[in-house]
Amino acid sequence: KNDHWEFDSLEKWGGGVGNVTSYEIGEDGVLYIDGAGEMADYSNSGANMAPWRNELRTEVTSIIIGDGITYIGTRAFKGMNKATYLKIGAAVLTTGYECFENCTKIATVDMNDVMQNMGSRCFYGCSSLETIDFPATLATINTRAFKSCTKLNNIDLPEALSNSSYEVFMGCTSLEEINIPASYTIVAPAVFSGCTSLKEVFIPKTVLKIRVQAF
Repeated sequence: KNDHWEFDSLEKWGGGVGNVTSYEIGEDGVLYIDGAGEMADYSNSGANMAPWRNELRTEVTSIIIGDGITYIGTRAFKGMNKATYLKIGAAVLTTGYECFENCTKIATVDMNDVMQNMGSRCFYGCSSLETIDFPATLATINTRAFKSCTKLNNIDLPEALSNSSYEVFMGCTSLEEINIPASYTIVAPAVFSGCTSLKEVFIPKTVLKIRVQAF
């Protein structure tokens, strides 16, 4: 953390803040979320909207999740469309519903090595995201998690990943190649639908069913 960072205790803002104890915003626009355990789930408006979404939406250029956080709450950073960089803390296991949805400027995600579950719509509409490195521990990617990430051109699905939910990568129009891991037995409906730049798809022998409009 830089010396010029300003401190805000979340008690100042009220609302359900879970185990997050503080957040800080630097003069350079870096938002740092600190604490231990699971973040709370948030709403799109009112008292339960994440305070940084309301007060700092136009100031934040980077988001850093502290290494004590284990869960990123629902809608925690939704629509923070000035942020270009995201760092996921070392202990985060799960991301909540819509947590980074429509963060349209995020181009780089610094992922950890322990993530297990990505929530529905977690990166939906992140239209500047070009690549993401999934950890080997990732077991589940839920519905529409990366839908309409139109610049996403490179993914490497880990072997631990079980059958994904529907529309996970729907509308990823820059995606050119897909290697489905041997852990898959079913390719979900519309999971790669609308990926109009696809040139190569590898489907292992373990796949027994390909659902409607999978591609």
